[in-house]
Amino acid sequence: MTTVELSRQYLVFADRSVRRLLRSPEIVIATAGFPLILFLSLLAVFGSAVQDFEGTDSYAQRLVPTLIVSGLMFGSIGTAVGYFTDLNDGFMDRIRSLPVAASGPLAGAALSEAIRALVAVVVLVAVGYPFGFRFSGSIVEIVLFVLLGMLGAFTFVWLGLAFAGSADTQESFGPPLSALFLFLLFFSEGMVPL
Repeated sequence: MTTVELSRQYLVFADRSVRRLLRSPEIVIATAGFPLILFLSLLAVFGSAVQDFEGTDSYAQRLVPTLIVSGLMFGSIGTAVGYFTDLNDGFMDRIRSLPVAASGPLAGAALSEAIRALVAVVVLVAVGYPFGFRFSGSIVEIVLFVLLGMLGAFTFVWLGLAFAGSADTQESFGPPLSALFLFLLFFSEGMVPL
């Protein structure tokens, strides 16, 4: 199989995954709505206290990157659930009977997660801007910020796919991943200083 054929297969599976995401209102809300609600809530609760404590002008400088990472972590669980569903409803069996690379569905899911991450990063930065979030670096550093977010999503989705691929039930990997991500989120210094 040539690289061009393999790339085309990855794009077909990524397109399928993106369409699946867009048809799931809960995933769309988790991608855009939940981080926005969390951002506004945390800004209202901790904003002035953290700004006074740190002596900074904007709590959004701390909060936007934290919520980008947390949104990417929690979003990867939805992709893992979709892969688990594919494994158990016969979709993967049908794919194995076709002349398709075995890595196609997984790579497509990971690529669609990177696309979802790009949307989430852009939305959170756009919402954070009126509240004081600013980039202080060059254009290259801004692009690297976005690419780092996409790389983070890519990493988290592979973790979720690994759990989903070896799980017996959805409950055996969804709640543990959520608990792990909540632990990482709430024990980080992203929302409030130590």
